[in-house]
Amino acid sequence: MSQDFMDPEIFADFVIEAREHLETIEPTLLDLEKEPDNLGLLDEIFRPMHSLKGASGFLGLNRMNRLAHKGESVLDELRKGQIRVTPEIMDLILKTTDMLKDMVESLEIHGHEGERDIETLLGHLDALLTQSAAPAPGAAPAPPAQDNGSYRISIKDSCPLPPYALSIINDEHLSDFIEEAQEIIESLNQALVRVEKDPDDLDLINDLFRYFHNLKGNSGIIGYAELNELTHEAETFLNGARKGEYRLSRGSVDLLLSVVDGLEELLRRIDVQRGEVMPVPTTLLTDALRDAQACGGGEDCFLEPEPVAPALPVQTVDQEDVHIFEQTVTQQLGNMRMALEHLGADPGQRDYIDSLYRSLSSLQNSAAYMNIEDLRVYAERTGGLVGQARDTGLDFSLMLGMLEQEVGILEEMVAKALAVLQAVPAPPSPPAQAVHAVVEAPATPTGRTADGQCPPVDLGEGADDAGSARSSTEEAQKNKDKGKKSASTIRVEHAKLDHLMNLIGELIINRNRFAMLAKALETGEDAHSIAMHLTETTYSMSRISDDLQDTIMHVRMMPVQTVFSKFPRLIRDLSRKSGKQVELITEGEETELDKSVIEVIGDPLVHLLRNSVDHGLEKAEVRAAAGKSETGRVWLRAFHKGNSVLIEVEDDGKGIDPEVMRRKALEKGIITEDDARNMDDRTARELIFAPGFSTAAQVTDISGRGVGMDVVRNNIKELKGSVQVHSEIGKGSKFILTLPLTLAIIDALMVEVAGNIYAIPLDAVSETTKISASKVTVINRRKATTLRGDVLGLVELGELLDLPPNQDERSLLPIVILNINDRRLGLVVDQLLQRQDVVIKSMGEYLGDIHGISGATIMGDGSVILILDPHEIYRIANTKNMA
Repeated sequence: MSQDFMDPEIFADFVIEAREHLETIEPTLLDLEKEPDNLGLLDEIFRPMHSLKGASGFLGLNRMNRLAHKGESVLDELRKGQIRVTPEIMDLILKTTDMLKDMVESLEIHGHEGERDIETLLGHLDALLTQSAAPAPGAAPAPPAQDNGSYRISIKDSCPLPPYALSIINDEHLSDFIEEAQEIIESLNQALVRVEKDPDDLDLINDLFRYFHNLKGNSGIIGYAELNELTHEAETFLNGARKGEYRLSRGSVDLLLSVVDGLEELLRRIDVQRGEVMPVPTTLLTDALRDAQACGGGEDCFLEPEPVAPALPVQTVDQEDVHIFEQTVTQQLGNMRMALEHLGADPGQRDYIDSLYRSLSSLQNSAAYMNIEDLRVYAERTGGLVGQARDTGLDFSLMLGMLEQEVGILEEMVAKALAVLQAVPAPPSPPAQAVHAVVEAPATPTGRTADGQCPPVDLGEGADDAGSARSSTEEAQKNKDKGKKSASTIRVEHAKLDHLMNLIGELIINRNRFAMLAKALETGEDAHSIAMHLTETTYSMSRISDDLQDTIMHVRMMPVQTVFSKFPRLIRDLSRKSGKQVELITEGEETELDKSVIEVIGDPLVHLLRNSVDHGLEKAEVRAAAGKSETGRVWLRAFHKGNSVLIEVEDDGKGIDPEVMRRKALEKGIITEDDARNMDDRTARELIFAPGFSTAAQVTDISGRGVGMDVVRNNIKELKGSVQVHSEIGKGSKFILTLPLTLAIIDALMVEVAGNIYAIPLDAVSETTKISASKVTVINRRKATTLRGDVLGLVELGELLDLPPNQDERSLLPIVILNINDRRLGLVVDQLLQRQDVVIKSMGEYLGDIHGISGATIMGDGSVILILDPHEIYRIANTKNMA
């Protein structure tokens, strides 16, 4: 399926799922590099790569599918012990995940997989697989490594069976089935991993039984025979374990995991739009389950077999395939007859025209699968006629007589084909074997011909070639959707949605109460009674709005783990490039931030981590000489503090030398000599955020260009946050990002200046007070006062904003004390008003560069209030030499 014709919802789900798979793979790869013999880690990497390969193949994303398939093959060789984990192999697999990430990003932004060259990388992967080893032709295959204990069966390379229609009412019901089935499969994977560690946990075994049972029932309802049969056999096998007839061994768990993989493969073969499925045979798995049950499920049932020489190919036809073909074509011919009957009564019924076209396409595909070329060509030609008439709007009453004849001819051709197929001898039955003989897949997977090829099975391509082009509506939709970025999504717990619905219900009740009160006022009812009811209703509305605000904010929250999970890979790469030994320690990954903040903080954190590794940490020999561990440590922490979230990046490196900072800034012309003499150490350290500043002796591909830390400050500023640095020479450095919980609503202090009202974010306000005007003094041309023994710089907010000065004589001065990175500044205002929650609105591009203003909000009376930027206000005060 091309992404151009992909269901937008399925497309968006795939992008999310692919990202999750890749985010799971990368940190586990880094763990595997540290523990190369940990087979459990290999399994954790293999499964998401396998899922990504399958999902991309199902959606027709061929480049992504090829790359994921090669990556999966390399991982499989690692699991089998055919090749060993080395840094070079890890680099290759990490490059594969990087390329896959780029493809997913291109899909989301441009609607296609991108044009990056994958052939070179595929060549490297192929070379690795070739080195791992195929035996000489004709030689008996070497048994798999015994130490991995893995006995897995795969049906993914089996040739597809002929397609058939599912018993489903509409696309929505089929989508619901797929969604529920995917959830069951996820639960099965988790439960099987747990039961492998504790095979005697009866509750887990019962859970597994219930999952298979539920999926069996659901697949039976929609008529998916292969899925139903496979889940039935798995359920039967687990029933024996439930009854205590045998104990689940590791081999049993491997077999059940293979079944789950098979279920995923069967799900991927559902065509939601057509309401059809083109499954693969499941006999390898169902036979293995039956044999395992008969054997008793123990580890002895999964011993390696003696190599068996392959039998010579015999020209035969599997009568099971013939039976399925007969059922499928009989059903499709019946559908054609029914469609023609309804079209005879009303030729304009589009549903039956579409049904006729789908049935002809299915017949064509079934004939192609069975290699019945004349039937395939005739069905393709007839389908082409129907498709062309459908797309051009031709009156079907003119075609009914001809179509009746065409369907009659097809029925005769099917009858002759069945007579020939049923006369061909069936392949000889294989001798009875233990489960392990089934586990080892035959040299040619199920359904393949003697030369290892699958019979051609085409989902409608022939019909398209014959002239049944997609409708103009579909083409228009393709052009419309191409290049469109999928909608940003976020997963929400069902309980939160239920709570939102309850709040909406309460809002409607209050709306009706307000309407009743308005009517009571119009009719002249008792004003005192109305006022009481109005107060109650207003209080209720306030409670509901607070609850609604809190719930929506929690819905938008995401754990910072979604960002932190990317950095172990970054540190690993930086460590190798720099030649330093580095350990990353993450803390507080469960801390939640608004999704809009989460999406932006990645780049600043990358720059901070690069800076810590390249500039902060010393080489191993330097650290050893200083009495430190040769392995440098970098901490990445997140935690709540008040209404903000703090993220710290700390290292135990050499620290930041203020004197070096002053000297480098002088050399680059960032500061003057007077500035350097008057600059304290803290301000000198903050020069690291100046544009173009770098202490690096030479530029590397890690850092040294003087742009990274400036980006950090600007990005954090755009988030209405702040960044500060603490450092001690020889001990290390710590960068602290202070971020708002959300960018939508803030708690603000309202103040009045020169007749205008402004909002100051409360996070930056340490306190408010009033001081006597007589206590204000001037020190070095700056206003100041003494507050509780400390000197506090003062500035008139009106002067900073270029507003007319207050001419009134004031004995008491209202003061708002800002705390910016542990530095205080007193803002003199005309009046302190109330504290209030405000909704932040952007200023628009034409007003976006007003210094000291970060946004605006709309008050209850409709007036617009400007929101001050405390950090910018502090900077302006310093620039004007007023603080």
